[in-house]
Amino acid sequence: MRGTGIKTDPFIVENYDDFCNMKGGNDKYYRLDTDIDFSLIDIRKPDDPPVSVIFKELDGNNHTISNYCRRESNNENVNSLFKSGSEFSLKNLNFSGIYFVGGNTQLCDTGNSIAVYYDSCRIEIKIADTYPNLNSRPVFGVGVFKDCEILVEGTSKYTKILTEYASLKGSFNGCLVKVNLHFDNPSSTSSAYPLCGTNFLYSGLVGKITNSKSANTNIKLVDKRCMFSYIAVDVDSIGSNFTAGSWEGVNFYDKEVMANIVDKMPSNSHLFALTTEQCKDADYLQSIDFPCLWGESV
Repeated sequence: MRGTGIKTDPFIVENYDDFCNMKGGNDKYYRLDTDIDFSLIDIRKPDDPPVSVIFKELDGNNHTISNYCRRESNNENVNSLFKSGSEFSLKNLNFSGIYFVGGNTQLCDTGNSIAVYYDSCRIEIKIADTYPNLNSRPVFGVGVFKDCEILVEGTSKYTKILTEYASLKGSFNGCLVKVNLHFDNPSSTSSAYPLCGTNFLYSGLVGKITNSKSANTNIKLVDKRCMFSYIAVDVDSIGSNFTAGSWEGVNFYDKEVMANIVDKMPSNSHLFALTTEQCKDADYLQSIDFPCLWGESV
């Protein structure tokens, strides 16, 4: 690879072989100089192992990793694209047509307590997660997201989008998170599905959630804090409140999209129930002190 791996002269990833050899060390920088389309790579099989990486940062340079499908036959195993034993960052990178079948889905497998940082990324993932237990690893593990757009859809016995780890790790800031998920766990009667981790800040959560055990399922939005964010999620039914650990600043939800669970939403001075028209009205949102520009820091 061209480059020396320092921040001002990163290694340049020019092809699939380079992509599979980003192992320079956890102080090294890489920059993607091409799209990586897995459907064009004849030598790779769906049950091949994930891509092992060791680097500090990969700048996607607005390129796209696409059409990655990985099949995991063992329900107990993590099913991922990247695998690493240390923290790393991804920025300006798009993921499209990423599909995980079987096992316990985690886009970047770094274990249970190692963070991956995402900045200005666009991510589309479809899952058919078959891990049978309730303490599954989340789709994004300990992900720290800034100014990202994320779509997660598919089926799962039980899944989380994100988990909590340390201060400001496991968070969304200035992000749009879209979900279209169906949970199918025949043994679950009162399981919580936390969608996000420690902090959900200046962000939006939209989409649809259905559940085969809908009458007995508790859905928890955020483990710790929801601040200056909005929710428009069609949920078929839940067992108790669709809630967060704490509501701060100004938050709102679309009471028309969420009409069938409005009675489950918490009563809180930091949370407004708005119509769809009000949710789309920037002047109205500013009148209730909601910032209409995403990505502000706290």
